[in-house]
Amino acid sequence: MPYVELASAKGLPLFTVMLTDYLKAPLVDAIDRSGYRGQVGDIIRIRASAYAGVTAVNVAIRAPDLTVREQGRSCSLGRGCTLPLRYGPRTNR
Repeated sequence: MPYVELASAKGLPLFTVMLTDYLKAPLVDAIDRSGYRGQVGDIIRIRASAYAGVTAVNVAIRAPDLTVREQGRSCSLGRGCTLPLRYGPRTNR
């Protein structure tokens, strides 16, 4: 939700809403890896929340030794994605 709309809905000054959003870290509420097998087209579902909303989540897939095997951004809500956010690998592993 845009800051102006959120400020109006909560009856708060715009600056307060923006500062609160900046100071409160977003939360990852749930990760569903049940559809992920490491192949292109597999989906990882991510449920995240933040004070002013979440439009995308940065994802890193790591090997057991914690090296990054792949990383990228989940699809953005503003680009036709619906909740929960989804991430699919771009290369086969």
